[in-house]
Amino acid sequence: MKKLIGIALALLLIATPVEAKRFGNVEVEGTFDINLLDCTVNSNGGKLTTDADGTVICGDDNSAAAASGDSVTVNGTTVDTTANFLDNTVVEFDIADGGAGGPDAVTGTIAADGINDTHIDWGVGAGQVSMADMPARQQSLTVCKSGCAYSVIQTAIDAIGDNASDKPYVIQIYPGTYTENVVMEEYVSLVGFDHETTEITSASGVTVTAPPGTSDASISNLTLTSTPTADGAIVLLMTTGELDVYDTYLNQTSATAGVEGMLIDHNAGELTLEHCDLNYDLDGNAAVSAQQHNIIDVLASSTTSLVMSDCDYFADIADVDDIAKSINIAHAAGETAVLYLNNNRFKQNMSGAYTGTCSWLYSLADGTDIHLISNSLHLSSAQNGTSYGILLNSAGDAGEIHSTANHIQIEDFATNYGLSIASGDTFFSHFDDVVAASGNIVAGTITAVQSPSDGNFLVTGNITPTALTASEIVITDASKNLASAAVATYPSLAELAYVKGATSAIQGQIDAKSPSDSPTFTTAFTATGLIGDEDLQSEDFGEFTCAGEDACTIDDSVAVTSWNLTTPTITTSIDLPAGAINTATEIAADIITHAQIIDTDQADTKCIWFEDPTADDDFNSIWANKTANDFLITELWCESDQTLDFDLQVDDGSPADVSQTDVQCAAGEGEDTSLDGDTTVAAGEELDLIITSVANTPTWVSICFTGNWVD
Repeated sequence: MKKLIGIALALLLIATPVEAKRFGNVEVEGTFDINLLDCTVNSNGGKLTTDADGTVICGDDNSAAAASGDSVTVNGTTVDTTANFLDNTVVEFDIADGGAGGPDAVTGTIAADGINDTHIDWGVGAGQVSMADMPARQQSLTVCKSGCAYSVIQTAIDAIGDNASDKPYVIQIYPGTYTENVVMEEYVSLVGFDHETTEITSASGVTVTAPPGTSDASISNLTLTSTPTADGAIVLLMTTGELDVYDTYLNQTSATAGVEGMLIDHNAGELTLEHCDLNYDLDGNAAVSAQQHNIIDVLASSTTSLVMSDCDYFADIADVDDIAKSINIAHAAGETAVLYLNNNRFKQNMSGAYTGTCSWLYSLADGTDIHLISNSLHLSSAQNGTSYGILLNSAGDAGEIHSTANHIQIEDFATNYGLSIASGDTFFSHFDDVVAASGNIVAGTITAVQSPSDGNFLVTGNITPTALTASEIVITDASKNLASAAVATYPSLAELAYVKGATSAIQGQIDAKSPSDSPTFTTAFTATGLIGDEDLQSEDFGEFTCAGEDACTIDDSVAVTSWNLTTPTITTSIDLPAGAINTATEIAADIITHAQIIDTDQADTKCIWFEDPTADDDFNSIWANKTANDFLITELWCESDQTLDFDLQVDDGSPADVSQTDVQCAAGEGEDTSLDGDTTVAAGEELDLIITSVANTPTWVSICFTGNWVD
């Protein structure tokens, strides 16, 4: 029999030689002081033990009563342990030895005293000291390789029948490797001794399944491992409910060629990962076809949420043509994704001569609740394949990703893309650092304040420094700060617009200009373009005005005493008022030629129409040039009710085709303006017509040619 002190060991033990444990038995003999949070236990040659649930037992070795000098201090008040507990009612328990490696079993009763059993009182009367109500204790089961009630984790889970929100269970798992496929229950948590020595592993199927209905369950201090030799293996399957995973190592490895696996298959529910290590290492290669690795697979739905914080992730895939996605967010019709990634470190390497496509985050989901905060991502290869840091292509063209202070580095692929944002989708980037030699693919929208490459800064929206003045030029001050250029000293925007269109140094252009009022010319007046670079000279010229470069007139009311045109060449046109020149006496017929007044108005078109054309038709001299000027053919045209081919020939005694390619009327109109034959009908030459082929018996044809008169 031993006396119950009644202090729960969800506590910090500070003593020597006692070592703090996550759970388990503590036994100390001799004289000692132990601080239990706000309580102190002092033993004078007695014995203190705790059972597996953390109950403190104090008294002489194997004695039913506390030893003289033993005491308990609660919140600073010392209580003599020789006094009885609970209003003079002694509380005694029997302890059955659980054997080596196992916890002791504690049984006993508490005398009825009207006090809530979650209270423990010391002392009597006015000197009584009472602890506050203690929280409900979790039910506990233990699993170990030998010496415990359970050696199989699933057997311990199946033994629980009354788990509920007010009666949660903890399954404490001692070091060892447990080869099994575990299916969890709601309100049951799996707690390992530590993830370095406590492992659940499977070679196929799902290592740990959180089935429908799982709520308020957790996994901590464990390693979950899958070593598949075939497709379909999953380390953690989440289908609904709530599951928290802490300080746990999720590991999948395989050397089998062509195997694809998955660390997490998250179909629904709320999954939280904190302080976890995730490793995906598939060394198998030479598969017959490209495999697809959705390493963390999330199905977007109104009940799906993934929160991942302070985790380390590493993936290495050896198969050279596989598709790999660290996080794949699949689309469900009418559903959206909720994803929070915070302060995680991702490293993904594609080994060997990789030729496939990989990405860190690949999302097809609609919605606005994907948030990436302070993550570090590094994707690498061996100068092969294509990689995307983030690829967003939502099914409804309405996806959003909010990214803040992430480092995204894509390197050593043949093509390295930082972001790929599809039409209708939006990526909000706040102070991200994106290093990717191939840049971004943007059909949608990137709203960014980011560093797109080392040493560069990108802002897609507006920068509005409060120190600037609206509508003023921005300059840098002596400290290289942006500042407004005050209009009292610097040009205004309106004044700056005056020089718009300047093509060289403004002063040089000004110096080259003549005054607009009463200009004086010390040399000849040259009207370039008006008279072909020749000088127009006059000592007493009269009034010569130009409304434009090509429209100059002479006022015939002003007397002209001397007009000397030195070998003029008129390249455009000259407007002579009526009566200014007597064409009968002052202009000889050979001075102003047709070519000197030619423009587009001097184009000429001539046509011929005839019935029932055949391939034997060969007409000589459909037109003859009887002028003194050449005629340059620029276009051939035809129209017929059926298909026929024709050509014109310039005939100076030896006919030559106008076009090297026949013109075709394909039951309609035909035209050729790219003439590559003899197109000049010189004075005295004739024009012949030849029909080279017909189809479907045309009944008529109209043929025209257009050209200009030249000297």
